[in-house]
Amino acid sequence: MTHETLPWWKPSRYSHGEPEQPTHGSTSSAKITRYESEYISIDAAPVRNALLVLGEKYYQGWRATVDGKNAEIYPVNYVLRGFTCNRGLTGIEFFFDPLPFKIGKWLTLVSFAFFARCGAGMWIRQTRREG
Repeated sequence: MTHETLPWWKPSRYSHGEPEQPTHGSTSSAKITRYESEYISIDAAPVRNALLVLGEKYYQGWRATVDGKNAEIYPVNYVLRGFTCNRGLTGIEFFFDPLPFKIGKWLTLVSFAFFARCGAGMWIRQTRREG
């Protein structure tokens, strides 16, 4: 697939520049080294600057790093995740870090603390009345 078949792909927007033409006998490789529900690690060795597509659903809660630097994840064909990587050995990591989950977690903890405090206050008042 070349960048002409991806109408949204504008190589000039990225530091990688224009895609290089493939050379005969060159092969790129990518290997998933760790796969968990909220973490994916990939070792890739593209022979040229590339758009690597991961066959997983695109969701904005995922974050990616390429060689330890934050990388943008692009929706590919409206469904899959894609990202750019430079030629050479590259370490890619995906982390599931959704903002709605963080907000929900903190709201739950705050409400739990509030109701625990209310319950403790009621219990203290009740024991004082009885005693």
